[in-house]
Amino acid sequence: MLTIVGCGRAENSDDSVGLEVVRRIRERLAQDKRSDVQVLDAVGDPAELMKCALGSDKLILVDASRSGASAGTVIRVSGEDLEGHYTPSMTPASTRWDHALEASRRVLGDAYPDRVEVILIEAERSEPGKRLSASVARAAQRVLEDLSGQLAGAELRLPEESTEHLQGSLERVKV
Repeated sequence: MLTIVGCGRAENSDDSVGLEVVRRIRERLAQDKRSDVQVLDAVGDPAELMKCALGSDKLILVDASRSGASAGTVIRVSGEDLEGHYTPSMTPASTRWDHALEASRRVLGDAYPDRVEVILIEAERSEPGKRLSASVARAAQRVLEDLSGQLAGAELRLPEESTEHLQGSLERVKV
């Protein structure tokens, strides 16, 4: 089973980009009755990741980031590369995706997906409002086309964005 999870906060402009991508994927899949794909929302609570990951062979997370890259930059990271040293948190709001990935791997064990990919779209703004900035909307369209290609059976990949400026900065990617 392929699981695609959109992450974010619907009321905060570019922070909602993951939710927007999965909403549009759902629209494209509306006519298909596929049992091998599930499309889910994880609205701001990384602890939901364990429920989303359970029973999946491949998990794709789509979320906004604030790493210092140019707005609209698409950063693809394997789940393993993003996993951080897990420290239990007292509140869901202080849980980070990298921690949630590692915690999910530990808790789910063999039930954890074989492949995990995180697609981060660099946000331009995070303010109240439902409209994506133009650069983030264009990036969301590129991600949507790539994911649609994967759903059609093609293993398409977005052109790799330059990540030279990100050396050592994955730790500071706010996800």
